[in-house]
Amino acid sequence: MVRQWLHNPRFLSLFFVGLILLAACIFVFGVQDEQLILADQSGTVNTSRLSLQRTQKEHDSYQTTLTTYETNRKQISSFRNEFLRQKDERIIEISRLLHQLAAAHSIQLDQVRYTSQPLANQNLGLYRIDFPAAGPYADLRKFISDLENSPLLLMITQLEMEDSNQFQGSVRAKFRLATFFEEASQ
Repeated sequence: MVRQWLHNPRFLSLFFVGLILLAACIFVFGVQDEQLILADQSGTVNTSRLSLQRTQKEHDSYQTTLTTYETNRKQISSFRNEFLRQKDERIIEISRLLHQLAAAHSIQLDQVRYTSQPLANQNLGLYRIDFPAAGPYADLRKFISDLENSPLLLMITQLEMEDSNQFQGSVRAKFRLATFFEEASQ
C-alpha cells in the first residue's frame, strides 16, 4: 500500500508541494529570526553610539566648565592684584575724578570727606566718600552718570536732592559714594 502511494502522481505532487511549503515556512521564519537578531544588534549598536555621544557631551561640558572656572579665577586674581590692593593710588584717582567731573559739569563740590572701616571677616575695607554738591539739575544727572560709569568701581549708596532757591535754578545734592579695598593681612 505504501508503494502505491509512493507511485501515485497525486500523492507525489502533494508531497512535493508540502515539502516546498515546509521549506518556504522554514525560510520565512528563519529570515524573520535573522531580522530580529539584526534589529537587536542594531539597537545595541545605537545604544552604544548614544552612550558614547552622551559621554562626549559630558566631557565637553566638563571642559567648558573647567575653562570658565580658570578664566574667572584669573580675572578675580587680576582684579584683586590690580584694583583692590591699590588703595593709595585709587584714593588719589577718586579725588582727581570727582574734581574733574565737577569742573566738566559745572558742579560745585564742598567739603569732601573720606572715611574707611574694615568689614568683619572679609579682609576688605569699605571706603566712603561724602560730599554736598550744587548745580543745574541736568548737569547733576550727567555728573551722576559719569560717576556710575567710572572705571574706579564707585557706587552711589546715598543721594539726597533738594531745590535750592538761593542758587536760581540749581539743585543741591548730598552724595555718599562707596568703594572697597583689600585690607592688609594680619
